[in-house]
Amino acid sequence: MSAAQDYYDQVLSMGHSAEDALAHTRQHYPNFIPGDAAPIAAPAPTPMSQEAIPAVEPVSQPVIEATPPPAVSAPAVAIASPTATPEGAYAPVSIPVPEQAEGPSRTMVVVGACIVAGVVALLAMLML
Repeated sequence: MSAAQDYYDQVLSMGHSAEDALAHTRQHYPNFIPGDAAPIAAPAPTPMSQEAIPAVEPVSQPVIEATPPPAVSAPAVAIASPTATPEGAYAPVSIPVPEQAEGPSRTMVVVGACIVAGVVALLAMLML
């Protein structure tokens, strides 16, 4: 048996279809023509037990009685207002936002300067 046939049989034993096994084999062995594949052994059946399974007797469950409502009602709980801040908690802080200044921002000026410097450097290199 050739190495190509062994490879083909191995791919078949992995559960691939004959077409897939042939395609995989021809990737490694382009002139391969499949012969008789080695038969794949069927799994041996396991014997079933012949013993009778005993019937399960129903088990009675205890009856659970409903719990009576409590005789005394609990005192009402006061709900704090949504705007109140509990003691010891962080209070919200309002952070002032600076007004937008006229003209370009400082960041935009720096970015523009970097672009101009890059263009000047590129032109200087091209002139050399």
